[in-house]
Amino acid sequence: MAGAALKEIDARVVKKGAAGVLERAAMAVADLHKQLPRMMDSETSADRRGRVIEAAQNCAIHLLRESGKNIRVTFYQLDYAETEQLPRSTPGDRPIEQARLILVGEPLGRGDDPARDEFRYDDRGRETLTKILAKEEIWCGNARKQARKMKWPRPRYRVYISVPIVVEGKVEGMLSCDSLVRSELKRSIAALVKIPANFAGMELRTLESASAPVKPGV
Repeated sequence: MAGAALKEIDARVVKKGAAGVLERAAMAVADLHKQLPRMMDSETSADRRGRVIEAAQNCAIHLLRESGKNIRVTFYQLDYAETEQLPRSTPGDRPIEQARLILVGEPLGRGDDPARDEFRYDDRGRETLTKILAKEEIWCGNARKQARKMKWPRPRYRVYISVPIVVEGKVEGMLSCDSLVRSELKRSIAALVKIPANFAGMELRTLESASAPVKPGV
């Protein structure tokens, strides 16, 4: 449903005369933001959350469609392990050693190999967590060469780009795109991928606020 709505939105955006790709992307996301409440009417909270994630993934694939059909988009949510407080940390701290990026929903797009379930600081997800929590984008033009160098399992994809999902200055997760074709995801695409990533963050925060219990008046 989200994919079909996005195609209809894009057709209207083109008619409006949006010139650049970023301008077209921003307008499409703005219209999708207006469409979502109607798309999600009468659904459960879990269904609505899934719809937002699906819309963000569809939007990323849609915006990158000129790059080819080899792209896959995955959505990760930031979480922290429920463990004992680490030494030398103060109450309220969230040590990076306890941070995890957990796969939410199903990968969208190319579905020929499994997506990673989570990234943790104590394995090969250390660099990813460090950069995402620092609100930095990650781009790798040769994932197979990187895997050989670091002695990781060889991935089927060749190139990937990941961007943090930031809401009100706080990192909430990560949107990641990978491709079988090295030339399809250039570093400059990061600005484009951030649009659906931040869209998802804002929509999920809105859903979270709407479902929060109302505190009784004093």
